[in-house]
Amino acid sequence: MNTATGSNNVAVGRAAGLNLAGDNNIMIGQYGGQNVTTGSNNIEIGNQCAPHDANIIRLGDPATQRKTFIAGISRTAVAGGVAVM
Repeated sequence: MNTATGSNNVAVGRAAGLNLAGDNNIMIGQYGGQNVTTGSNNIEIGNQCAPHDANIIRLGDPATQRKTFIAGISRTAVAGGVAVM
């Protein structure tokens, strides 16, 4: 991580959080969050992301990951009564 002004950031992996100047970010994986420059409050795992991401969670790279399996959320109601499939 090569941060000049950001604080409370965590970066793990080659070039993770490389250009980061925002606050309260978690960047994990090779190039995880490397494109975030001013965004804050992000969780970027295995995703290079957009330069001004803010308050976003990104998991994986859409160019390589095609399916997601997360235990325990199937058919769970969320705000508005919409079920997670």
